[in-house]
Amino acid sequence: MDIHKSLYHTEDFPQDKVDRRVEVVARLKSLEEAVAPLVTFLQNPSAVQELRADKQYNLQMLNDRYQSLEFRRRRRVAHSGPLRPVNALFFH
Repeated sequence: MDIHKSLYHTEDFPQDKVDRRVEVVARLKSLEEAVAPLVTFLQNPSAVQELRADKQYNLQMLNDRYQSLEFRRRRRVAHSGPLRPVNALFFH
């Protein structure tokens, strides 16, 4: 919005841009919420040490650890199934 105002020297901002910004910010918050448990996991050095070179093991371990969390039930995450939080990191 600030860039638009400085480029066009106006305080007016197109309503479609305002609406789009609202959508984008809502989507950002939704995705941040969906991946927060995984981000927390990855920021924990002792938890990261549990990861192995075996991708399937890691995916299953993450699935088992986070399968009961509320974000798995959210419809906003497009990819369904047991690995929604992992998919949210890679597909959005």
